[in-house]
Amino acid sequence: MFITERDERVCPFCRQLEHTVHRGDYIPQRFPFYSFIDATHIAPEVHLSHPFLKGVCRCVLEAVNIGELCEGQLHQEKLAVL
Repeated sequence: MFITERDERVCPFCRQLEHTVHRGDYIPQRFPFYSFIDATHIAPEVHLSHPFLKGVCRCVLEAVNIGELCEGQLHQEKLAVL
């Protein structure tokens, strides 16, 4: 689930994503610059995908099923090697 800081500094793009749910295997396509914060939280880095957005993205994707994302990433890496 996409979570913003809920303050006046949240950009319009991130604000419209608030509380949206994203399947784990779609995260790499929707948020290509994502990184893991910890076992259940992902930094979507929305602002790196959209150069017109200024500043560091403070939003978080809270994982509902982290295994799905890890499995998808491992599958993509396996295909890249083959």
